[in-house]
Amino acid sequence: ISLKDVTERIACWPDVTGCLLSQSSGLSLVGTAPHGLDKAAIVAFAPRMFESINKSFTEIAGQETDALVIPSSGTSFHLFRNQDLYLIIMSRLPQMPERHMKVARFVLAALSTRRD
Repeated sequence: ISLKDVTERIACWPDVTGCLLSQSSGLSLVGTAPHGLDKAAIVAFAPRMFESINKSFTEIAGQETDALVIPSSGTSFHLFRNQDLYLIIMSRLPQMPERHMKVARFVLAALSTRRD
């Protein structure tokens, strides 16, 4: 299965409006964003968001996080990180169902392992 296949299949989940796969450098690998959202900006800011949040989160929780949910009106962003890969899922829902979040983490882990 190709990276494109992965993002296309996730984009077909109920209430998902887009799915992107990118690298920590901010380079977009594959995927689509909803109309009106800048794909390049989304993938460029994902690593920065994790870096900023994790500076504080490490002080609070003693560890970093590899998943962020940013609910906003219209489109919510679900960001997942594994090594240098980022999976960004955009949804109409403020938060995707937990089963979808588990699948997203599993898929990203498998992709990261495949790249090694």
